[in-house]
Amino acid sequence: MNRPKEAQPERYVDIKTVAEFLDVSAKTVRRRCTTQVGERIPHYRFCGKLRFKLSEVDEWAARTKGAVGKRRRHKKRKIAKAGQVGYSAGRSKKPGAASERAGKEA
Repeated sequence: MNRPKEAQPERYVDIKTVAEFLDVSAKTVRRRCTTQVGERIPHYRFCGKLRFKLSEVDEWAARTKGAVGKRRRHKKRKIAKAGQVGYSAGRSKKPGAASERAGKEA
């Protein structure tokens, strides 16, 4: 006698899995669950920990058209050190401005 297969209930996943699924950091996922602006990522709390159903997260991402976005790497600004060209000891943002001021005073 063949029994029909029962549908397995969808498993809950942790924040790390959702972050990998959306290609963002765990911090971003946590922020999008608690944000006051925009639509929150659907989530559940068990014993104070965030849990998610991937099907609901996928629907949310499609509905919001990827509001989380891809992880962006910020370029580090190059800061000139003392003795290098463009260093002005923090007096002006314009490189060489200190020497121009000295020429005007004389």
